This record gives sequence, structure tokens and C-alpha cells, in this order.
Amino acid sequence: MFLFWTGPWSCCFWVLLYSQLSAAPWRQGAEAVRQWREANGGLLVKSVKATVWMFGALFLSYLAEFLLLFADRSAASNRAWLPVATYSPLALVWAWRRLHG
Repeated sequence: MFLFWTGPWSCCFWVLLYSQLSAAPWRQGAEAVRQWREANGGLLVKSVKATVWMFGALFLSYLAEFLLLFADRSAASNRAWLPVATYSPLALVWAWRRLHG
């Protein structure tokens, strides 16, 4: 039960990190990140987008868990797929970054 409720928070943390690190040119140094941030709306806009990614992942993760566990309550094997459902928003942000750069 603990993992059921805390897993989505872990997922939203990783989505937050990945959504920002995969977009920013952090390997090129702090100055490149500052220039990229200013070219894309500034710190406030990037922070709002990161927050939307994070809470969207939290909501989708809980939704995926509930759908998996409560759509077919008779199947005991559903619990084995719980980590896949919990971290599915991470796959979504990965696919989004691959398609939209």
C-alpha cells in the first residue's frame, strides 16, 4: 500500500528532472542554459512548464494505477504490472521529447 501511494510521487520527481534536463543544454555550461532559458520565455515560463509536467505526471500515474487495479479486480496478476503503470508518465515524457525535441 505504501508503494501504491508513494510511487506516483517518485514518478513525478523523475519526470520533473527528465523534462528539464532533456530540454536544456546543461552539458554546455551555465551560460548556455541561461541563454536557452531566456530564448524560451525566461525562468518563470520554464518553471511553470516544469510544474505542469510534474503534476500532470502525478495525476496520470495515479490514474494509471487506479485503472490497472480497479478495471479488472479479479485478476491478481495486475499487481505485477503496477510499476509499469506507475512510471508510464516517464515513458510519455520520453516519447514527447523524442518527437518534439
